[in-house]
Amino acid sequence: MKRIDNALSEEFHKTTQPIKLKKPTGALIEITNGCNLNCVMCNTKMSKRPIGFIKPQVFENVLQQLISIGIKSVGLHTVGETFVNNKLESLLEIANHHNFNVWISTNAQFPSRIEQIYKKFPSLAYSYRFSIDGATKKSYETIRGGGKYENIVDSLEVIQKINNKKRGYRISLSIDSILSSTNIYEIPIFFEKYGKYCFPENINFTIVNGVSPDPSYFRESFPFPNLIRQYIPCHMPFQSVYITYGGKVTLCCRDYDEDVIVGDIQENSLIDIWNGLQADKVRKMHLGQEKMDIRSCKLCYGPYRSISFVINEYIHSLYTYKPNIAAHSFGENIIQLLEKLDLVMANKNIGKLYGNIHDAFARTN
Repeated sequence: MKRIDNALSEEFHKTTQPIKLKKPTGALIEITNGCNLNCVMCNTKMSKRPIGFIKPQVFENVLQQLISIGIKSVGLHTVGETFVNNKLESLLEIANHHNFNVWISTNAQFPSRIEQIYKKFPSLAYSYRFSIDGATKKSYETIRGGGKYENIVDSLEVIQKINNKKRGYRISLSIDSILSSTNIYEIPIFFEKYGKYCFPENINFTIVNGVSPDPSYFRESFPFPNLIRQYIPCHMPFQSVYITYGGKVTLCCRDYDEDVIVGDIQENSLIDIWNGLQADKVRKMHLGQEKMDIRSCKLCYGPYRSISFVINEYIHSLYTYKPNIAAHSFGENIIQLLEKLDLVMANKNIGKLYGNIHDAFARTN
């Protein structure tokens, strides 16, 4: 419970404002904003930006800039699908040349590419995150518009083949699932179907949020209004940088329409951009020192992050201590906890929030 208490305390008791780090400690590189799917919670196709792909020289410049500030590992993803970029191998060659580690986030619709990449870069492409939001064909294809459930299975089989049927042997795999009303009644099936490919503790559930050009699915699938907050202030502008395919620097991990651009890495150094006037203006808006006029920030809502963390921990606790619970009962347990938390948060009763969470976890043991 200590991790849970710490997460709750960080969100509900911390009175200090976010503090800008001397230099960013995390980064993501958007090698494309194009995607083969149009998921109901992402709505990537609604972005007004043209579809584009990062140029190798831009990618190399980004890596060199990241290395100069001490970042030596990065994910190749923001709003697009990694394997849509057909020059991925060329980018990995650049990363390999600079001894730079990358991890790959994918919707797992490209099993043959995964195998090709591993054969060519066995010491580089060894960390994957699969986004899988359904444990059945129906729920998966409902959420992941245009996706084929069979491709996920094939991708998982490729990983298992490379790993010689030993989880994490050559490729480290995690599975991220967006938890919503569409899949909440099939959670044990996630562990049953995907547990042989991925350690259960690496199957993570994050509550659906409204970080999308159209947040209507979030509103419909998460009917707990008192557990939702506007993401202002946001920690991202104070800790991390995100690079678009054109080499622009943004302070948002899902900047669909380049609303939070603070510089161009082809014109200025990354550290100068981090310390620049545009970046500081974004931070001042998040601290309430200037009027917030960034459209995407004003529209960015989601569940309290500590609540999302609690629910993921609760799912794993239920699975560990009550492995035989039926899928529907499993989902009902989660909904009942969310309902209780929503009720106490209507009155901002943080003490009772802690109490309900502790009671729920005690009943799983």
